[in-house]
Amino acid sequence: MRTVILDSSSIISLSLNSLLDVLRVLRDNYDVRFVITPEVKKEIVDNPIEMKRFELEALMISKLLEEKIITVSDEDFEDETHKFYDSANSVYSADGEGLRLIHGGEASCIALSSLIPDSVIVVDERTTRMLCEAPENLRKLLKNKLHADISIDRSKVSMFSKFKILRSSELVYVAIKEGLLEFPAAKEQSIEAALYALKYKGCAISWEEIKEIKEM
Repeated sequence: MRTVILDSSSIISLSLNSLLDVLRVLRDNYDVRFVITPEVKKEIVDNPIEMKRFELEALMISKLLEEKIITVSDEDFEDETHKFYDSANSVYSADGEGLRLIHGGEASCIALSSLIPDSVIVVDERTTRMLCEAPENLRKLLKNKLHADISIDRSKVSMFSKFKILRSSELVYVAIKEGLLEFPAAKEQSIEAALYALKYKGCAISWEEIKEIKEM
C-alpha cells in the first residue's frame, strides 16, 4: 500500500474548492492510504475549529478523519521533524541570516516521509516543492524576490532531494481522468475547470503546467 502524506496546504486547497471527495474516491479505488501528521491536524482541524471563519472547513475535514479516509500518524518522529525544520530554514541565507522557508507542518510531513519507504508528500506550497525538486531555481527565485545575494548550503540541500512531491492538482487530475469524479461536462472541460479553480484557490500551479496537463 502506498502512503500519501498530506500537508495542510493540499487539504485546504481541496476544501476551498469543494474537492475533498477526491481523497475518498482515490482511497476507495487505489491501494493508497492518506495520512496526516499531528502537527498538520492542529493546523487544519484543532485550531481552525475554534474560529468561526474556518469552522465549517475544519468540520468537513474532521468527517474524513472520522470515516478514516484520512488517518493521523501515531509514529514518533519529533526529532526528525526538528532536524528537517532546522535544515530547511538554514539552507539559504542572505547577509548571513538563514531564510525561513517552511513551517512545522511541512517539516513534519517531510520527517514522516523519511521514515516510510516509497511514500509521497502532497504539498501545494511552491517553496517546499522547489526545495526538494529544484533548489537552484529556488535560490534564483529568492534572489529576485529579496533583491539580495542568496547563498546556499549544498550539504543540506541533499537532504531533501530524495522526497517525492505531488500537488492537489495531480490528485484531482487522476480522479477526473479515470472517471472517479464526474461533473456535468466533458472530461477535458472538467479537468480544465478544476485546475483553474485550484490555481486561484491555494495550489501553486503555473499556466504552463495547466496547459501541459490538459494536453496529456
